[in-house]
Amino acid sequence: MFVDSQCRLCYDRSSLFCTWSKKTNSFLVDRSRLKIRIKYKCTLCRTTWIACGNQSSFSCLKGPLKYMALLLAGSAIFYTGYIKYFNIGWCSEWKTDIPHINYLSAGRQAQGENGFENNKITGKGAKIFSKAKKLAELEEFSAAEKLYQQLIQEEPTFAPAYSNLANIQIIFGKYSQAITNYTRALELAPLSNDTWIVYLNRANTWIALRDIEKAMADIEQAAQWKPKDSLILSTRALLFAYEGKWDEAFLEFQNAVESRPNEVQPFWFNYGMLLFEKSKSFEARSIIYRVAQKYPKLSDIHVVLAGIEYAEGNIQTAESQWKLVEHPKIYTHIFIEREKIWPPKVKQAVESFVETVKKN
Repeated sequence: MFVDSQCRLCYDRSSLFCTWSKKTNSFLVDRSRLKIRIKYKCTLCRTTWIACGNQSSFSCLKGPLKYMALLLAGSAIFYTGYIKYFNIGWCSEWKTDIPHINYLSAGRQAQGENGFENNKITGKGAKIFSKAKKLAELEEFSAAEKLYQQLIQEEPTFAPAYSNLANIQIIFGKYSQAITNYTRALELAPLSNDTWIVYLNRANTWIALRDIEKAMADIEQAAQWKPKDSLILSTRALLFAYEGKWDEAFLEFQNAVESRPNEVQPFWFNYGMLLFEKSKSFEARSIIYRVAQKYPKLSDIHVVLAGIEYAEGNIQTAESQWKLVEHPKIYTHIFIEREKIWPPKVKQAVESFVETVKKN
């Protein structure tokens, strides 16, 4: 589903593969009566952007002969195949064959085509896949795991079977097995439209295994596909927190929150703690209380609120938050230091409050 290495530029508009629409500010790509819009504006030096399509040579015209056609690398769209990041070159003449331009290596092209095929399933395998997904939705994870394993035996090149099995294995704490299956899914379908999700999930699995370097590598891969996704931003922020890079973590959490300002997510809790770290107590409490309202059973939130309220001199409020903690005795100094990736000021506030509770 990729273009081949031949490209023709011509004057004959009847043979154009794509045209620029001023009205919609986008390319119109015409392939066998099929029109696909690629929303990339031509802005650099009044030059031409060349759109890419099915395995055949194509044409594009926008501007007179004196303008050089600049073939730019860009992320396009997914349509019954893979039209993704291309590293392309230059051409300096109109109506010229450019055989030296190779949009994707033969190996990379094969990856994309095989990846598309490896995301399709029919017949008996499709029925097993559907049943496994339904079982997972019903939280019957053991049964779902067995079906995914059966599916892999019968359809060993079906990539989603591996990634979905890995998702189930995470629930059971089988992190190493999950890594293996996420990796296999990426090998089978490296250019799938769900690839970024697999990278994100594998990154979080590396975090569970405390391999921050590999987690960061995976999250950077995911970010190439979805650079502004809140889950990717918040995961990268968490990785910065693991490394003690609190300023970088704050900026990433802030970006994650601002990407969806009306949807309270668990990572808002981390953002609130970092606001407190920056001596923005009022904003910190405002954010964390919103998280507590949505997720009232998360003890960590009430522990941190107790510490923050205590640090601000609100003793009764701190004590009321402490009463909401399900197992308060586990929050010892050793437990907090070993298990919690909390900013220094938050840890200090919580430990001061816990010491006061012990004395009383």
